[in-house]
Amino acid sequence: MLLVFIAALIVLTDQLFKGWIVANIALGGEMALIPGLLQLTHVHNYAAAFSMFGGMRIPIIIVTCIVCVVIIVALIINKPRSAWQRFALMLVLGGAVGNLIDRIALGYVVDMFQTLFVKFPVFNIADCAIVVGGILFCICIIAEDTGKKKKKVEPFSQSESDEIYEKLKEFAPMEAEDEPADKGDA
Repeated sequence: MLLVFIAALIVLTDQLFKGWIVANIALGGEMALIPGLLQLTHVHNYAAAFSMFGGMRIPIIIVTCIVCVVIIVALIINKPRSAWQRFALMLVLGGAVGNLIDRIALGYVVDMFQTLFVKFPVFNIADCAIVVGGILFCICIIAEDTGKKKKKVEPFSQSESDEIYEKLKEFAPMEAEDEPADKGDA
């Protein structure tokens, strides 16, 4: 239940902040947030991540819906093994739903955070949740794989070693037959 609250909180925060941006900053307008580092810039994103797939609103909506359903089904059948994996998926789900609401209702996504110290596309709270959730989920998967106890390999017994040695001898190159020492004496 807590995880559902987290996803809902992300959606609510994202939508409220987008509403505040629309009401207080004109389209294309800017407002300093952290001088020299981060500013609020009101833009409309008609594409997906990093402005890819522009003009493909319906396919993006369909893919987003599929991703949301897959996450929900995975959570229902308890596929994610750890609480961290479930938390990460709820971040992704909350962010996806936040942007999905914009795409369906407005036809675009409202973005507002612009980094000033590095050239990066303008993004929003939902985007942050998706990226953080995706990275966290990958870290959980990697940690789970590396954290599994490795099977301890016992050394071969003497009889097993002898058996392996005999089999390997079959693949050894044949040694040249002894040739007569002096061919000229005959």
